[in-house]
Amino acid sequence: AYRAASIDLMSSGRNIAARLNIDFPSAGFVQGNIGIVNAFGPATAAQISGELRAEVKRLDFIPALIPEIAEPKGEMKGVVRISGSIAQPSLTIHSELKGEARLPRPGLHLHQIIGRVTGNTTNGLAYTISANSGPGTLKAAGHVDFSNTSSWHTQLGITGTNFQIVNLPEATALVSPDLALDISAQLIRVDGTVGITEAKLNLQRLENSITPSQDILILDDESANTARVMPPLSSIIRIDLGEQIRVEGFGLNARLHGNLALIDEPNQPTRGVGQIMIAEGSYNLEKLYGAFAGL
Repeated sequence: AYRAASIDLMSSGRNIAARLNIDFPSAGFVQGNIGIVNAFGPATAAQISGELRAEVKRLDFIPALIPEIAEPKGEMKGVVRISGSIAQPSLTIHSELKGEARLPRPGLHLHQIIGRVTGNTTNGLAYTISANSGPGTLKAAGHVDFSNTSSWHTQLGITGTNFQIVNLPEATALVSPDLALDISAQLIRVDGTVGITEAKLNLQRLENSITPSQDILILDDESANTARVMPPLSSIIRIDLGEQIRVEGFGLNARLHGNLALIDEPNQPTRGVGQIMIAEGSYNLEKLYGAFAGL
């Protein structure tokens, strides 16, 4: 709940101004002001200027928006400035996020999360976000281009080293990605490599833990066509297996090695080119029989 809030409106001739102030005890504030010169004239002649500042010191609201996130901690702050005419306003944005959070489904604790967005509607927005998970780090950096008023376009790079993407009894994995994304309303293009530096998969535990996701929807062909809102995907991603990729369960204990290129094209099934080999391993028929006998 807020402790104090005020909105002041002022008018002088053809000009108007407003001030906003909201104070949230121990949680942050929202402050802003805006002024319009020649407010009652043509939109091209009315000049606007203003600023909105906000600081949020508690992130408890995030799980209500994104249920996959739990126990978020940290703070967000930012400032938005507006200038120009009512007909063609220009926005300048600068915002920051620092914090940590848990992702219960993959068993992760993301810490040292740092995100920044800066830029304007004329030259575009630059954004970065980085986080630590397990022994590694992940960073994404990109730019959104608004020069085409009828659409938008963003380019994004994702890099990381030994970033933990799953930490469950049935599976653990560390990855080192180097990906380039080019995203527009017409197409999503992804190219690069993902090195799986270390992974361990327990087939028996995995079989027992597989349950349908709560967000799965079963659609008929007609519904699927109307529900599709994502642009088509075109990608070539090379998966490189490191020296510590192990699979066990049902009597199998093996180390895998190799690489695989996953190729996606619009309206085509995903193709894989490469080879995944068992570099070394053993097979215990007694454990296999015991596993099936207990089913």
